[in-house]
Amino acid sequence: MLACVAGGPFLTPGRRPSIIETTTENWIRTEALNARGPFLCIRAMLLRRLRSPVPDGRIVTVSSMSGITPESPTGPAYSAAKAAVVHLTRYAALEAAPLGITVNTVAPGLTDTPAVRGDLTMEQIEAARQAIPIGRLGKPEDIAETIAFLASARAGYITGAVIEAHGGRQPP
Repeated sequence: MLACVAGGPFLTPGRRPSIIETTTENWIRTEALNARGPFLCIRAMLLRRLRSPVPDGRIVTVSSMSGITPESPTGPAYSAAKAAVVHLTRYAALEAAPLGITVNTVAPGLTDTPAVRGDLTMEQIEAARQAIPIGRLGKPEDIAETIAFLASARAGYITGAVIEAHGGRQPP
């Protein structure tokens, strides 16, 4: 099992940067961490499994609801990189299937982490919480349990899927 979990929006705290404000340096840094990292992990896993197959292999990437909808405070670089993870995952699922490997991604909604608390104002966090039908931000454990399910034998027929873990908050 391989889980590709990394992320970082490199935000301006309290507000979403525009395309015009997004520097090339920010775009490259954000893409490298959020899209290139999962690509390198997936490629390494597939190369290894070509040499040494295993039954029921699993790859789980982590995208973001920001990769599904631009209605987030993360800005264009992060949203585009996480959208790339969604498409990379679906592409990898096709390539990995003959090797007996499933490839899926989890797209978390707003999750209560130190990074989120550092990047968003308390007013933004509270507004987001009120918009989530479950009435709270996600917890890291919520995302970990979703990944654990996708990594388990119970998810053996699921591949190329995007599992949205967002407490019921639907994209606009």
